Amino acid sequence: MKDGTSKKRPTGSGPSTWIRSMAAWTGMTLITLALSPFITLFAPISRPISLWITRVWARGLLWSVGAELEVRNESGLDNPPVGAVYVANHQSYLDIVSLIAGIDCGFKFLAKKTLLFLPGINIVLLGQRHFLVSKSNIIKTLRNIRKKAPEMLENGENLFVFPEGGRNWDGMPGDFKDGAAATAIWAGADLVPVAIIGAHEVLPRGNWPVTTGKIILVVGKPVKTGKLKTRDRKKLTADAKKWISETIEKTRKEQNRARNK
Repeated sequence: MKDGTSKKRPTGSGPSTWIRSMAAWTGMTLITLALSPFITLFAPISRPISLWITRVWARGLLWSVGAELEVRNESGLDNPPVGAVYVANHQSYLDIVSLIAGIDCGFKFLAKKTLLFLPGINIVLLGQRHFLVSKSNIIKTLRNIRKKAPEMLENGENLFVFPEGGRNWDGMPGDFKDGAAATAIWAGADLVPVAIIGAHEVLPRGNWPVTTGKIILVVGKPVKTGKLKTRDRKKLTADAKKWISETIEKTRKEQNRARNK
C-alpha cells in the first residue's frame, strides 16, 4: 500500500450485477456515440453550444449508471472560480464526467493520448482541442501547455488536471506530479483543489462492476499564484494533495456516521 492506495481490484458477481453493469455500459456507450459528433461539430462554430451539449452528455452518463452528483462549494466564493487550474484526485472515468457536470464553466482537460482509442471520446478530445499528454514526448507537451494555457485561462476557461496521471484503486490520492502547479504559476492563475468521493464505488478502476451511488464533488479554496515562482510548484502540489486527502477522509467519516445512525 502506498499513500493509502490499495491495489486490490473490486469484483462483482451474480446475474443482477452483470445485467446492471452491462445496461449501464450500454447506456453510456449509446449516449457517447449519439452526442459526441454534435459536441465536435459545434466546437469551432459555437463554443458555448458545444460545452452545453458536453454537459448534457456528462449528466446523461451519470444518469445511465444511476449516480447522484452532489457539489459542495467550499471555495469561499458564490461560484467556483474561472480562469483557474483545477486539480483533482483520480479514481474513475466518472471523475471527468463529474467535473464537467458539476462545475459550470468553459474548460479543457489535460488528458492522456491513450484516450484517443475510445470511440466517441476521441473525437471530442480532438474537436474541442483538449491538451493531450504523451509519455514518450513529455517535454513537447509541457512546452505546448506553457505556450497555450495562459491565453486560455485569461479568456475565462478552466484547465482540469489529474496530477496522479492515472486512476487509483481505492479513491485515495497517490503520487501527485507538479505539472499542474507549474502551469498555474506560469499563467499567474489560481490553483483550485477538488476532492472527488464516491466515483470509485460507482465505477471502479477496471470498470466493473457498475453500481448505483452518490458522487460528492468538493471544490476547495483557490490558491493565488501571482507571487509564486516555478520552484514553488512542489509545495503548491503537496498542499493541494494534503487538502484533497483530508477532505476525502473527512467526507467518508461523515458518510459512515450517517449510515450508522
